[in-house]
Order: sequence, then structure tokens, then C-alpha cells
Amino acid sequence: MVVSGLCAWMTAGLRPEPLSAAPPATEVTLRGDVEAAGFEVVDTARARRIAETGSHLILDARPREQFAGGHLPGAVSLPIVDFEQTLPEVLPLLSSGLPLMVYCTGPRCDEALRLAIRLEEAGFPGAAVYVDGMMGG
Repeated sequence: MVVSGLCAWMTAGLRPEPLSAAPPATEVTLRGDVEAAGFEVVDTARARRIAETGSHLILDARPREQFAGGHLPGAVSLPIVDFEQTLPEVLPLLSSGLPLMVYCTGPRCDEALRLAIRLEEAGFPGAAVYVDGMMGG
């Protein structure tokens, strides 16, 4: 008889490590990566105010199919996966001078950070990143 998995561990006298209550490392890392890259982190309350007031150009970094399925009010699609092809369509809006806020699916998604970096490289620095994105409620 072959014993595998957890049973094999238990038979060998080993015990699994208890799960930590700490937040998933990806959430902490993404927020930290956004800050380390020099971008402002936006929380849900501020993202709502931005959407309500229209004070920023809101850019959705997710693929167009996800954008079509729902997005933040007033957001414009600029998928990081199609950045080069989509940038010319969005360029007139970027040239408006409004501050930028970018977002994606949520704290385990790095598309917003990647978009903020690409925008900076294209001459549009200082995008604020809504890390909680569509999961932010």
C-alpha cells in the first residue's frame, strides 16, 4: 500500500505548519511595490470620491473583455496587454492634464502598477494606483 499526501506526513511523524492569519504576501507585496515604485496608493473611500467628482482620469488596466463586464464609473479602458495599440485612442484624454488613477481587478493583480509604469515611461507620470480595484467594493 502506498501512503501519500497528508497521511504520509502523519505516518512519518511530521505535522503540517498551522496557517498564519497574516494577509497574503501578494497583497502586502503589491501595495509595497506600488509605494516602492513611487506611486500613490489610493484607498476605496478616496477612489469613490475620485469617481464621484471626476477629479481624475480613471484608467482600467484590465483586458477589454473584463472592462465590458463592468468597470468603475467614468473609467476608460487602457489594457496593459494592449498598451501600444490602445494608447493612441486614449492619448487625447491623457493630454487633458487631469491627474490619473489606474486600477485593475484587485490586490492580487499587478496590471494597474504595470500600467502606471508604462504611462510614466510614455510621459504621463504620477498615476495614483487604486490597489483594491474592482474588488474594493
